[in-house]
Amino acid sequence: MMVQLLVSVFGIVFVHRNLSLLEKINVVSGPKLNLFFYLLQLPFYFYLFFKELFVFVFIYIGIFLITFILFDKIIDIFKEKSFEGLHIYIIERIILQIRAGKSAQVSTKNVFDDLTTWQKAIFSHLNKIFEPENQKQSESSSITAAHSYYFDELKIVMCSTGNVIEQLKSYQKALRLQNNLRHKSRQAIQQTKAQALVSFLIYVCFVMLGCVYLKLELISVTMLVSLLLFCTGQVLIFKLGGKIKWKT
Repeated sequence: MMVQLLVSVFGIVFVHRNLSLLEKINVVSGPKLNLFFYLLQLPFYFYLFFKELFVFVFIYIGIFLITFILFDKIIDIFKEKSFEGLHIYIIERIILQIRAGKSAQVSTKNVFDDLTTWQKAIFSHLNKIFEPENQKQSESSSITAAHSYYFDELKIVMCSTGNVIEQLKSYQKALRLQNNLRHKSRQAIQQTKAQALVSFLIYVCFVMLGCVYLKLELISVTMLVSLLLFCTGQVLIFKLGGKIKWKT
């Protein structure tokens, strides 16, 4: 019973720590935080009465432990995905606000206020593009270079004296082109990885056939040369795949 209690307490601590980190970055808060906390610790209470849940609970704790260790990287991935999905849409919303007769500053504020708490955390610099530079320097290191470039370009456009809508449209078009090229780049990388995987499977099949029917020895000069040639081919596949370019 003492072991079950210690394991349950250990798991509850990890659940609470992960939720605290999510609360810190404004992902969950208030009633939702309490609800998630109680729901996620239910398996630990069950474990106090049902010993057959031992493996399940350890896997459950392991998931939270891995999440805790890799928390920053996981959050960065989700932030990047949210940014990619929203940064063009935000410009479109600002254009609609300006067309409705609002100023650039008011339009930006209205768009920012309509975002969710999570989105506001990602686009916090959107609400500060009209602030003086000396007030933002302390926070510039908290975002990536790509995000910083996005907000810097948006600031230049929004603070210009004329043709703001046309400039926003041009910037929006450039971002869409950039996203299109990035999508093609991902496809090329995926194709390269698929080719490498197929080559690896074919190589393994030939090695197995050679050992079974041709009596080849795994530890021999022939296999060493074969492995070197295979690795060279894999390097060439990735090198050639990384040099694919598109005309724009």
